[in-house]
Amino acid sequence: MLSKKVLIISVSISIAIHIAILAAAGIISIRGNKHRNYFTVDLKETVEEEEKNTDKKEEVKTSHADDKDGTKETLDTAMYEREDTVNLDSMDTRYRSYLVKLRKRINRNWSYPKGAYIRKEEGTTVVKFSITKDGFLKNICIIMSSGFKSLDMETLDVVKSSAPYAPLPKSFNLSKLNIVANFQYSLVE
Repeated sequence: MLSKKVLIISVSISIAIHIAILAAAGIISIRGNKHRNYFTVDLKETVEEEEKNTDKKEEVKTSHADDKDGTKETLDTAMYEREDTVNLDSMDTRYRSYLVKLRKRINRNWSYPKGAYIRKEEGTTVVKFSITKDGFLKNICIIMSSGFKSLDMETLDVVKSSAPYAPLPKSFNLSKLNIVANFQYSLVE
C-alpha cells in the first residue's frame, strides 16, 4: 500500500515538473493566450516550383473612367512583369517547341574547350539565364560549377554567343523566361 502511494506521488510530482518546464519554455501557455500566429514551411515544394510561384505576377485590369460628358473611357489592360522558370530539357507542352529551337541554337555553337580536352577535364556546369520577351539574354549565372574554370567559362560563352534568341511567343504571356540548363562535358574513349 505504501509503494502505491509513493508511486502516485512521484508520478504527480513528475507531471507537475514537466508542465512547469513546458510552460517556462513557452510551448504551452498557462495564461490561456490562444491567439498566436504560427508560420509553417512546406519542404515538399521544389525550388523550381517555388520560383514559378514567386516570380509570376498577376495581370491587372484598369477600371473604366467616366469622362466629363458622361461617356465611359476604356483604359487598356496594364500588364506587369510575368516570369516563369523551366529546365532547358523540360517536356512542358507550353514551352516545348521554343525550348527545342533554343537547344538546337546553343548546340550549334557549343564545343569542348581545347585546353580542357587536353587536360582531360570533365564535369557538368549548371547555369541559369533569362530571355526577355524580345529574345535578349539577361541575367546569366552559374548555379553549379563543373569544378573547372575552362568548362564553366565555355558554358557562359556559348550561352552569350548564341544570343539574341527568338522572341518569346505572345501565347507565353511572359515578359521573361528563366531557363536552367545543364552542360555536361565528358570524354568518351
